[in-house]
Amino acid sequence: MNNRYEHGNHSKYLLRYHLILATKYRRETLTDPTMITDVKQLSTEIAIRGHVSIPYMETDRDHIH
Repeated sequence: MNNRYEHGNHSKYLLRYHLILATKYRRETLTDPTMITDVKQLSTEIAIRGHVSIPYMETDRDHIH
C-alpha cells in the first residue's frame, strides 16, 4: 500500500475509502468470468482518468469491493 500524503499550504492528509457496489436486490449477476474482467477493467480505466489509485479490488456474485 502506498502511504503518500497529500500536502496543502497548511495541511497534510491521506484519504482512503472502502467502497462496496452491490447489485439491485443483491441478485447474483456477476457470475460470468468475462463480465467480472470487464467490470474490473472499466473500474481501473475510470480510476486512471480520475487520478485515483485502487490498491485492492475483489468481486463476488452480488457485489464488488
